[in-house]
Amino acid sequence: FEDDENVKIIFENKNLQREEITLKKFKRDLIEPFSDFYIRSLKIDEDNNLIEARILIEASHSFADDDPMYELAKELLWISNDDGNDDTEACNFEASDWDKALFANPGGGFEFDNLHSSNFDTFQNGIYLKPYSQEIGWHKDLGWENELYIEYFEDGIHFFNTDFKYHNFPFDKQTISFKIINQHEMPDGILGISDYTKKYLLDLVKQNKITGWNIIDNRIVYDHYKSPIHENYTSTVSLELDIERKSGYYLYKVILPIIIILIVCWSSIWIAPKELESKLTIAIVCLLSLIAYNFVTDNDIPKLDYLTTIDWIILSSYFYAALPNILGIYFYTLFKKRKFVQLNKYESIAKRYGLLSYLAIVFSIILLNVSINYENASTMFSWMTG
Repeated sequence: FEDDENVKIIFENKNLQREEITLKKFKRDLIEPFSDFYIRSLKIDEDNNLIEARILIEASHSFADDDPMYELAKELLWISNDDGNDDTEACNFEASDWDKALFANPGGGFEFDNLHSSNFDTFQNGIYLKPYSQEIGWHKDLGWENELYIEYFEDGIHFFNTDFKYHNFPFDKQTISFKIINQHEMPDGILGISDYTKKYLLDLVKQNKITGWNIIDNRIVYDHYKSPIHENYTSTVSLELDIERKSGYYLYKVILPIIIILIVCWSSIWIAPKELESKLTIAIVCLLSLIAYNFVTDNDIPKLDYLTTIDWIILSSYFYAALPNILGIYFYTLFKKRKFVQLNKYESIAKRYGLLSYLAIVFSIILLNVSINYENASTMFSWMTG
């Protein structure tokens, strides 16, 4: 299509209903503002539902050669060399001085979504500008137009709210997202980022800097957002990370010791029924030890109104730790009443199926939680999902 030509666009749905609109073609810059943001480090505070992230933001825009700003910059920042290879030099400003002069700040074109707060004591920022000209050989060779390039950078710590799903804790997988929302409505420009953002994202994944988590996937997502007070949609860009909890700590230092405690507890079944005091001593001590493990994981995640995988395991462990007490008293009663046939029968069942049924229930708990909440299941158990 030629410039300024009217173009008829026809939309047709599955029911063959047609809708027509006519648009005029013209050339313009689609991306406004052009920006990058890099995640330097991450720290997850699950107890307070927060993510602490150090983020470097770079945003830029340009003044065309018919703008007085370009002419002024070209005049003051031009470098004349005797060999004829002229060039322009860059200039750095304090961001506060730039704002006081009432110049447009390219960093003011977007905002973070789901932001809790920012620690401005950690912030460093500034303005970088450089004029480019077709009169300079290497500028022309690189395809630079006659323009004044202005870049804003900002490096600081932000805190974001989280909405983790803990049903599979401690064998869970979560997705964290850092979304920036364009403050320009879509008719005025779409927020865009360069390949440098993706390169830094891949480097973050490679270094795996999140304590207690593994980064297993990453992506950049372009989307749109409708503010309740604006008429038009605006564009968004999100950096998303899929992270998986390092569950070795809970597996080896919580779940395995609980199983060992249950084995010791059920060993009281093999004590003679008449030794009731010895049976109860072992069972009660094991039950108290089990209660102590409940406090190991209690402070690792927020207070929830539902049970996680490890909560179900601990809850079932309470039941199986209390059961030898009940069985010990019952077997002692049968022994006192000299009902040896029933005593031998029930003792044999308890010895054969007691611990096996507990292990089967633990496996079933993990299987059921993973199947119901498969999207948040770690790769360790995702093979169980139907």
